[in-house]
Amino acid sequence: MEYKTLYFMHKLIDEDIKGFDDKKFELEQKYAAMFGHGVPREMFPPGISEDEIMKAVESCVQNQKDELMKILDVEE
Repeated sequence: MEYKTLYFMHKLIDEDIKGFDDKKFELEQKYAAMFGHGVPREMFPPGISEDEIMKAVESCVQNQKDELMKILDVEE
């Protein structure tokens, strides 16, 4: 049982490392630094894809306006 648990945990860690996106991380860091808060994913409906979110975040950073909810058509 302990072996299966360790195997599972190592597999999860490996998947997280492989799925890490430096550009996405840097963009989200810029967004947080510029607007004083992170990307509020918990407020987005499940139908909004990660690609849509990241395009909206990039637009906000480029325009220096925190219009994420407006761009994604999410009511606050």
